Amino acid sequence: AIALCGPIGAGKTTLALLLSGLITKFEGGRDYRGSPPMMLMQFPERQIFCETVLDEVAYGLIARGITKIQAEALARDALLTSGLDPDRFGRRDPRSLSGGQKRRVMLAVAAAIESPLYILDEPQAALDEEGVKALRGLCSNWLKRKSSYILVSHDFEFLRALTSRVLVLNQGRIMFDNAWGALDCSQNLLSSIGFD
Repeated sequence: AIALCGPIGAGKTTLALLLSGLITKFEGGRDYRGSPPMMLMQFPERQIFCETVLDEVAYGLIARGITKIQAEALARDALLTSGLDPDRFGRRDPRSLSGGQKRRVMLAVAAAIESPLYILDEPQAALDEEGVKALRGLCSNWLKRKSSYILVSHDFEFLRALTSRVLVLNQGRIMFDNAWGALDCSQNLLSSIGFD
């Protein structure tokens, strides 16, 4: 459970995209031959493309070879996990939802797909308290399944509650990589890069 933080423009999202294999033309880009990480981008509306919420959540499952019937059943369960009632939201156009509801749809996508690594960029943004609770539950389930996750955020309180290791980036370089307790003793580092 890793936190990735740093000032605006530090390179957090770029590093997340490299780790996910979505950027491959730069040194360090990954070419995944097996199961790639599950990546949720910072702006969920950029990942939404299906006609219905249920289709959106089932799409990745079908792409991985699961039958449509099985995928829809798993998608319904994943929607419940993210706090969206599949009977109420399943047939709605996901682009018509609020920002927080779109974020929950994308959490359901992540909940539906099994992966060894989940990378979530600002996952708590636009989520209400119940949405954050659903996100915490997802993170807990991933750890129980022996999956890893990286959370990208500026919110130290949110990150500290869900991660044990923290990486601080600045201008594309890792400035700190250790446990949270060690970061508490390194406040000068944060001040020196303008990230208090």
